[in-house]
Amino acid sequence: MRNIDLSNQRVLVTGATGFLGSRLVEKLIIDHNARVRVIIRNFNKAARIARFGIEIIKGDVTDPDNVDSAVKDCDIVIHCAWSYSDKHNEKETKQSNIEGLKNILRAAEREKVKRTIFVSSQAVYPDREKGYITEDSARRYTGNVYPDTKLRCEEIVRSFSEKGVPVVTVQPTTIYGPWSTIWTVNPLMRLKKMYLALDDGEGLCNAVYVDDVVEALVLASVKEKAVGETFLISGEEPARWKDFYGAYEKMLGVNSLVYKDPKTLKAHIRWQKFFESGVGKLLFPIRQVLREYPLMVKGYLLFKTSVGQVEIKKEDPRKPTRMPNEVIFKILQAKAIVKIDKAKRLLDYQPAFDFERGMAMTETWAKWANLL
Repeated sequence: MRNIDLSNQRVLVTGATGFLGSRLVEKLIIDHNARVRVIIRNFNKAARIARFGIEIIKGDVTDPDNVDSAVKDCDIVIHCAWSYSDKHNEKETKQSNIEGLKNILRAAEREKVKRTIFVSSQAVYPDREKGYITEDSARRYTGNVYPDTKLRCEEIVRSFSEKGVPVVTVQPTTIYGPWSTIWTVNPLMRLKKMYLALDDGEGLCNAVYVDDVVEALVLASVKEKAVGETFLISGEEPARWKDFYGAYEKMLGVNSLVYKDPKTLKAHIRWQKFFESGVGKLLFPIRQVLREYPLMVKGYLLFKTSVGQVEIKKEDPRKPTRMPNEVIFKILQAKAIVKIDKAKRLLDYQPAFDFERGMAMTETWAKWANLL
């Protein structure tokens, strides 16, 4: 990471106990000598960052008073905090993320913070099946709570920017590396315990190593041309999904990827959606009974064992196969390439980790973490 001295800057990091926020805190202190302040809800999750001399404020970004205390006297605010939802609390989680961002931006405006960075996502660009994705690509609401909430938050950031508040939006792609639950820990655990179904695996994964995202956040905090702008952040070149998951297979020494015809996967997704519907839920007890009599409904059961994201393979009935849901299937099939030209031009961003080096660093950590 380049030599950017933040020794005279107080930096507030929200979401500092999370995957990205924890690494950001580490690098701000080790590489940039920043005076770091964090606001956290649960001290039990702070072990990774507590070893540093940081200022810790107990609180929640949804509480305006907590946020006011955290933002006071800060020069830079990097807002990584994000609450993830399940089907039972989507509305509440969406609202808490929106209100948390508003609290941060209002406090930053009052305190005249020099720069506020919002961590968004590439997911706000849903039409990404082919071609290139740039900051000018179409964004729209899809009904999916995660990208829709990120998109709404970006609109809020723009509204503050129009009032003269110095803000920057950073849109990382698929972030992998040490401590990444979604794109490192979960794939390793699944490939160890089950088969993982892909289509042909030729879709493109715009992966980015975590340290490159941290680098981009630091640059967005100090580069004058960054104010008011939005930046996609990815690696230099995309990888194929078969190579992305294949790297984890190689680490584990397993052969757990299975490739299925897209028509089969689409049929599975249709059945999955049906059984998640009201009618499907009513039929669930009947389906459980039918599974006890495979000779009577052999053809039906051979297909239906794949419902619920689990398919029993004939080769090893003790080892299930995780099937993609509708959202993951679209991601696997997409072949669009994320362009990072704007970040290179205005932030002077340059990924330091190609796919091979990033996965090598990830493997070293995974061994230490006893995941292999």
